[in-house]
Amino acid sequence: MLRSVLVSLAATAATVTGLALDPRATTPYDSTWHPSTYTVAQVQSLLSQKLTCEGTHTPFAGAANIEEGITIDLKNLNSVIVSADRTTVNIGPANRWQNVYSQLDAQGLSTSGGRVATVGAGGLITGGGISFFSPRYGFVCDNVLSFEVVLASGQIVSANATSNPDLWRALRGGSNNFGIVTNFKMRAFAQGEFWGGYIGLTVDSLQTQLQAFEDFTGSPNYDPYASLIYSLVLDPA
Repeated sequence: MLRSVLVSLAATAATVTGLALDPRATTPYDSTWHPSTYTVAQVQSLLSQKLTCEGTHTPFAGAANIEEGITIDLKNLNSVIVSADRTTVNIGPANRWQNVYSQLDAQGLSTSGGRVATVGAGGLITGGGISFFSPRYGFVCDNVLSFEVVLASGQIVSANATSNPDLWRALRGGSNNFGIVTNFKMRAFAQGEFWGGYIGLTVDSLQTQLQAFEDFTGSPNYDPYASLIYSLVLDPA
């Protein structure tokens, strides 16, 4: 799966600089790899200048890249694999949280992730991330044990507390352009069903709402097992 990312990477750069084909490459009749040849970027420095992780959640221009930067499509890196001891989960960057949660729910597990089902895993994690579980476990990025990263040189490395720790810290909230993250190893924990809902109120009760919000988040009522999204919305109608 990782090879397909590198092929896509090279082909993207090649649209600007041209590409080189390896004439030695062949494909068996039953191979799952296509095409038979692979591409090699002739100008690697182009990739080192403009790397990004892409999740397509934020709709405005410039939110997930730099101007004239290269955007890499990681849509095939969407695996969700739970460890044998059920304490960690490997998440591909192309996942939306609805896919992650649906697979973990079936096993009575969860992990710190997005509060909206359609948000992408890669962008949220590298951007920091707030979760319904944040009162207990902190930001989403705090729960990443290890990143698998493709560097600008093409080298594949692990970034964690003991290997490439500076890169590990930078990726936990530093967002894009440090490399292409191809896997997130995250903490997993037991989790059953929980209550949720939505309440809409008018501005007439704003002061009462704010007091209730303060009471909800303050001592002695603070509950690390509870979470709240509070938003003020202007309705032009």
